[in-house]
Amino acid sequence: MKVFGSPADMGWGPWAIESGWTVAEIAAGLMAGLMTDRLKAWLK
Repeated sequence: MKVFGSPADMGWGPWAIESGWTVAEIAAGLMAGLMTDRLKAWLK
């Protein structure tokens, strides 16, 4: 009987954290994936 969420969690997503750099790391990783073609020029 594990609790994975409650009605009080409504509207809170993975980006809605209290502190830390998690949001920046997630955003940087997503942007790196979206900009793969542009970033290949820097890998040469």
